[in-house]
Amino acid sequence: MNTRTTFLIFLVAAGLAAYVFFVERTRPGTGDAGRRAPIKLPVDEARIITFTGAGGSVSFQQKDGRWFLAQPIQDRADRQVCERILSILSNLTVREIIRESEIESGEVSLSDLGLSPEEALKLTVYGPGGRSASLLVGKEAALAGTTYVSLPDDPQRRHVYLVEGNLRQIADSPLTLLRDPKVIPLEAHQVGGLLIKSEESELELLRDSEDLSWRISKPIQSRADDESVNRLVTELSELRVESVIEEGEEGTPPATGTSQQHVISLRPLPPRPPLPGDSDSTAPSRTTPASAPSPIDLTVTAYTSTDGAETPPLVTGRVSDRNVLLQLPESILQLVETNPTALRDPRLQRFTAGAVRHIFIRSRGNPDIVLSDAGHRWVSLRHDAEEPANEGRIARFLKALSDERALDFVADTSANLEQYGLADPEYRIALATSTQRPASDAEEWEPSDEIHILHFGRVARREENKDVIAESLYAQIVGEPFVVSVDPVFLANIPTHPLKWKDTGVLSFSIISLREIRIRFPRPQDTVAGGPGALARPDTRLTYDYLKNEWSLLENESDISERLDPKIAHRLAAALGSLEARDWIVARRQAYHALESPSAIINILLEMPGESADTSLRKTTTLTLAPAIDIAPGDAPFHYARIDDSPEVFLLDAKTSKVLLAPLVK
Repeated sequence: MNTRTTFLIFLVAAGLAAYVFFVERTRPGTGDAGRRAPIKLPVDEARIITFTGAGGSVSFQQKDGRWFLAQPIQDRADRQVCERILSILSNLTVREIIRESEIESGEVSLSDLGLSPEEALKLTVYGPGGRSASLLVGKEAALAGTTYVSLPDDPQRRHVYLVEGNLRQIADSPLTLLRDPKVIPLEAHQVGGLLIKSEESELELLRDSEDLSWRISKPIQSRADDESVNRLVTELSELRVESVIEEGEEGTPPATGTSQQHVISLRPLPPRPPLPGDSDSTAPSRTTPASAPSPIDLTVTAYTSTDGAETPPLVTGRVSDRNVLLQLPESILQLVETNPTALRDPRLQRFTAGAVRHIFIRSRGNPDIVLSDAGHRWVSLRHDAEEPANEGRIARFLKALSDERALDFVADTSANLEQYGLADPEYRIALATSTQRPASDAEEWEPSDEIHILHFGRVARREENKDVIAESLYAQIVGEPFVVSVDPVFLANIPTHPLKWKDTGVLSFSIISLREIRIRFPRPQDTVAGGPGALARPDTRLTYDYLKNEWSLLENESDISERLDPKIAHRLAAALGSLEARDWIVARRQAYHALESPSAIINILLEMPGESADTSLRKTTTLTLAPAIDIAPGDAPFHYARIDDSPEVFLLDAKTSKVLLAPLVK
């Protein structure tokens, strides 16, 4: 082998060695990849984090669940920065290990790794009781997102570790990036009270620690609109610092001009006790303090120049947990000038419809309406007896009452209820959520946590603009002094007669108990059989054999079963077996007059299967129909109807009437 060949082989070997050393060693090895670093730092209980290097120290300290910069400046620290440091430390993953022997032999230089005494950055974490642990942080490695670190306090481990996470980049960040960019350190869900004071006004909002609902305590005592208050609190909690004002620099408050000051105080919610059996209830947390954070006070000052220039005001702020003067966004002025009325709960009453168990309605000139949840269904008390109630109407009424919003807050006192018709209200509505009916007469119910009472007074006309005259209905929640106005259309959800709350189910039977349907047509069917002047339809007798599932049809006693359409017969039987009234008629004079000359009389013969020998067990029900021309004139009108000789008349819709009176033949 000649000298040239030997030299080429040497160059190739040297290149391979360099590649293995500088490239391959930084790749995760099969034995080291994904391993947790053998580094135990008290990160879950961290109270102080310190970076110390040749350029000085940066120190973070936790107080009342918040992180602060202690060196080289004193200010609130960016919580996300501190949590990022702790997150990296608690999840250190080794990508490569450089053995102590490699360093001692000089194969690898600490200076090349940024871990020489002059270059290394010492990171120390202090926990309770003075416990601490340190880490030397070196340079970033060629592998993105990794850093060289070593353990100065462990004489047994002198290796250098290539770990994931760039701690050096955090420590070298400008101080402006380490300050907390948020004005308020509380999150919106942590706020339990808010007070905004200025020279002219004061607004105080308090939050219930159980159901987290808001109420206004100043300048009035009133329920608050949770959505509106939460929006206000969220906007306050998300305010960002525009800059830190240092004395003598541009942005210092002007020497001349006018100023206006506001004070915002935020009180945190008390921490909730841990739930029984919560495995994490006793574990310390880096993000949730063991005790509630202290209240935060923010003093906002708006400076307006008086030199005639149209310049926006300079808004500054001092926060109780920071020692610096901040320049704030001008938008904070809109928040501190919030009108209390805009935060009031516009709902007539805050209640859960599904929790209501008793309803009492009194209206002038009508019988009282008393409805109760009997457990399996709602019942109506009428004529001193309980009857099934219209559950659909009750559900619609409760939903309408829960959804109704005030058009305006008319008065904050109850001094002049007469002018609103509320001294002797037109309507009184009481809702009880207790399972037991209140002991006294419903009209004597008093408002409480379980009883909600509303009064509705007179309807007033109001002018919305020159062309529109609108009406509003005055209302009051009993127990509160306020008077509000609502849309009078709401009254359509409150039928004033007890009969209107009766269950609309009129007939209910199974087809196997049906024996016969007889239909008589006493007068020409002007609207059913083809128009004015049509001849009266023949009497019809329809019988059913449930054992054979067969129908037979007699028309004027003539058997025309071969012409019968079984589908129409089944449709008729199904309609009668689940007959529903569209509504009950309270003003019955017109209905009685119409039923004196009925258009159809339907007799339904029922008996239980297997009991045909005992004719006493048979039952005949008579349904009488007459067109309700006065309600819905047309070719397929609604019909007045009643069962047997009952005085109660109901209305059948056109679709049901059409099925009941349809011809049975093909």
